[in-house]
Amino acid sequence: SRALYQLRSSAPSTCGGGTVDFVNGFNEKDTLYLDNIEGREDAGTPPIIQKIRAALAFWVKEYIGYEVIQIQENNYIEKALERLLPNPNIWVLGNTSVKRQAVLSFLVY
Repeated sequence: SRALYQLRSSAPSTCGGGTVDFVNGFNEKDTLYLDNIEGREDAGTPPIIQKIRAALAFWVKEYIGYEVIQIQENNYIEKALERLLPNPNIWVLGNTSVKRQAVLSFLVY
């Protein structure tokens, strides 16, 4: 489509390293940007540490096992509900009498 052709010749939407092939300091029109649209729009330093941490988190999840994590989350949610439900200044949203994920939404009065 015509919009994609315009995107190929336009400047990146965000500033950062790795988006320019050639910079002309006198005229912005002569600056050459990367031909690869995805590469041009993914400016800056790659998130190497973040990717390693995410991979390690998945590895730990597989190593420990889903069942162990689920048991621990159930223990946490039960303890939290035991403390929150008796408090008249807190209204826990959602059904509190059924098995639920370890996510709590509540209002404080």
